[in-house]
Amino acid sequence: MAQNESDIAYNKALITALNKFQVARTEIMAEDVSSNLSRVSLKLFEITKTTAEVKPVFKLLYDEKPTPFLRGPFL
Repeated sequence: MAQNESDIAYNKALITALNKFQVARTEIMAEDVSSNLSRVSLKLFEITKTTAEVKPVFKLLYDEKPTPFLRGPFL
């Protein structure tokens, strides 16, 4: 029983560490892209408000506002 509890605690700690790594890696990637562009940036992840889960996204921002990738009648 104690072994199972320690395994669960270890797995939770591992998941937390992996989530922190993913967030840090994504922030570094976004900073690298943003440093080369003055008014355009990318949003590569969002944190859900209810579960605090990190979800990957790919959003183009222009002056910090979401911008559609394509414009025209085909949207």
